[in-house]
Amino acid sequence: MFLKLLKNNLGASRFSFVVGQKVSKKANVRNKIKRSMRAAVRKELSRIGPGFDGVLVATKGLESKARRETEKTVKQLLRKSGVCR
Repeated sequence: MFLKLLKNNLGASRFSFVVGQKVSKKANVRNKIKRSMRAAVRKELSRIGPGFDGVLVATKGLESKARRETEKTVKQLLRKSGVCR
């Protein structure tokens, strides 16, 4: 998984989630991955400063990971990028 960030001039941060067909051909698997990524960002949203647009892109192999592992990865990405306080 990787994260792309840009600054915006809004009072809030926004995120989008991309899971391509290369990750899984099945839509229900892709949707499950998106839900787990959304939940992870929602947990960290209070720590994220305002004024960012972010795109989380899932990579191959994420479909076999547990939800907690996905949350841990998202948390690490956000802290590494310097968005989280």
